[in-house]
Amino acid sequence: MSSGRVARQGDDPMKAWIRSNVPHVVRELFAGGAAGAVAKTCVAPLERTKILLMTGRSTASAYTTLRLIVTSEGIKGLFRGNGASCLRIMPYAAIHFSVYESYRRLLAEHFFPSQPQPKPAAAAATST
Repeated sequence: MSSGRVARQGDDPMKAWIRSNVPHVVRELFAGGAAGAVAKTCVAPLERTKILLMTGRSTASAYTTLRLIVTSEGIKGLFRGNGASCLRIMPYAAIHFSVYESYRRLLAEHFFPSQPQPKPAAAAATST
């Protein structure tokens, strides 16, 4: 399953192995899923606060609710439910990113070819 890429000089051997042995689509799926999980984890405290305020379990302000969570449950309390949220978002983000990159590449190749198309030899001889 080699993609035909040559390892770049100074490249980490693991990166070179991944580039040459892991299909491009799989790398994009992994990157999209990881990005989705990181993004969801970054906003997890705000999501937890939002849910508590929406369900009426907290009637204080958002800032006070965040402080109450930390004092009663610790920092871990801010991330309660984040694992399930990441399991939900990872496949969605992976597919979304992979499809976006595939279409972007397809459109770039179609509208902005990297090299001008050479004229066939017979057509070049007759046009001069």
